[in-house]
Amino acid sequence: MAIRNGQPVRFTPKGLCDAFDATDAFPGASALLQNLVFDQANPELVVSRPGVGVSPTVFGSSPTFIAGHVVIGNVAYGWVSDAVFPGHDEPFAFDLVGGVFITITGATAGNTPTSPATTGAWTPPTFAVVSTKILMTHPGFNGTGSNFFGVIDISNPAAPTYTSANTATNPLPGVPTSVANYNNRAWYAFGNVDYFSDVLVPLTRTNASQSVTLGDPTPITAQSGLPIQTTSSGVTGALVVFKGSSIWQITGDLATNNLALNFITLTAGCIAPRSVVQGPFGIFFIGVDAPYILNFLGVLSPLSHTPGNDGVADVQVPFQNAITPSRIAASFSGITCSISGASAGRGRTRSLTMPSRSLGTTS
Repeated sequence: MAIRNGQPVRFTPKGLCDAFDATDAFPGASALLQNLVFDQANPELVVSRPGVGVSPTVFGSSPTFIAGHVVIGNVAYGWVSDAVFPGHDEPFAFDLVGGVFITITGATAGNTPTSPATTGAWTPPTFAVVSTKILMTHPGFNGTGSNFFGVIDISNPAAPTYTSANTATNPLPGVPTSVANYNNRAWYAFGNVDYFSDVLVPLTRTNASQSVTLGDPTPITAQSGLPIQTTSSGVTGALVVFKGSSIWQITGDLATNNLALNFITLTAGCIAPRSVVQGPFGIFFIGVDAPYILNFLGVLSPLSHTPGNDGVADVQVPFQNAITPSRIAASFSGITCSISGASAGRGRTRSLTMPSRSLGTTS
């Protein structure tokens, strides 16, 4: 039934606003968009809100800190510290659609890593999926027995199992700092060497030669896959490996006899492992002096300035003064890469939003 003397009013939502009324709000302001925001490049489309995650409050057993997680399908897998194994992180699986936990069996106080400090420099956990295994590195593994990295078997997603492991036949020489999937092999970083597993068998290294050494002894900080566009071979896959002051590219595979290592740059690198995120134009990451993007042609470029400013201090200073670079985190959604971290002199977390449409605009 129509409202008497009422007149229809067209409303096209354009974005979020926390104003109490429409006096100072822009046309199309919305008070609530559940886990959605409008795409900045396409105002009529909505995309997932960056940063949607699992709050520690939904965990039982007195949770204190989620060290890291990865979303696979509708399930978030990760590490959380709680009272089940005091002083240790245990693996979890949380159904984001159903809002319930999926029980993971196999975890014990003996095969889980010790909980990391929640402040200060650290080596953040990383995750990779190879075959039916979720591989999970963690700085709390002690490197004794099989305690080198964690493995969640999702052969049966409704009943995942956990164990700690080291690679069979040719074990890793130490606790890996990161893991990535490239050519259906697990690539484990330890020091300046990337050790890779057999194809689709992430827990086995049949040959001791299954490794690649990257330059000087400085350690690998992060890894990320990246499609590379070439003039002769079209689009090929590559594994980009970051160090503190250099970036390397691994292409090909041992099975096809074309495994190759090339450096992208020997003067810039990544100091924030969790800042490495993939976007529609390449890989975004934080260097020692500024945010960068590595595009699909292998070209490395620093992101430029906010329109109207001089283009130097507004971008570089927050990262040059980062208190704990290894705590910087980033996420990407739509055309926006959001980065957060503490900067000296501010005493609080700062977020930078970088629309990739213009490739180098920050705010």
